[in-house]
Amino acid sequence: EEPLGPTSTGTGLAGYAFEEMTLNEETRLQGGLRFDYSKVHAKPTELEAENGEEPDTTFAHIDETRDWNSLTGSLGVLHEFGALVGTFSLGRSFRAPTVQELFAGGPDKPSGTFTIGDDGLTPETGFGIDASVKGAYRKWKFEVSPYAIFMKDYIYGFLTGDTLDNLPVRQFSATDAQLLGFEASITVEVAP
Repeated sequence: EEPLGPTSTGTGLAGYAFEEMTLNEETRLQGGLRFDYSKVHAKPTELEAENGEEPDTTFAHIDETRDWNSLTGSLGVLHEFGALVGTFSLGRSFRAPTVQELFAGGPDKPSGTFTIGDDGLTPETGFGIDASVKGAYRKWKFEVSPYAIFMKDYIYGFLTGDTLDNLPVRQFSATDAQLLGFEASITVEVAP
């Protein structure tokens, strides 16, 4: 009855190359490159009038295309220290905005909000650094992996404090962001 966004088509193509080089028995280098092509075309949405009422024409005249290309990659090293394995890598990331993030303008029932897109959004790009240490001893295994990602144009939705159609308004926007953290796990074999 009320579309969240315009009728749209999306196209995504990607190709990647990966290489691993053994430096010695304990050390390997790993590298990868990826090319992405992403396209979103928002087309006019035609709605028929019901019960003599005029249809919502929010998306009746939209006809916009966005397309992006990106080259991303990563470079890492893996080294074995006896029973421990350490890794360190650097990488560049990319994510194109979705049609909802760009062109939304209506009630979004799953989130319970009235969602508004921003057609001026550009792709997110990031630079990441991560490391890990893994080890095993008899029936115990562990891993600790810290990371830091520095994002440019990080896309997020926020509640504006306004309401439309008795729903809180969620607006998409972009900002620079830093994602810092770590993952850790311990595995114990309690029975063979």
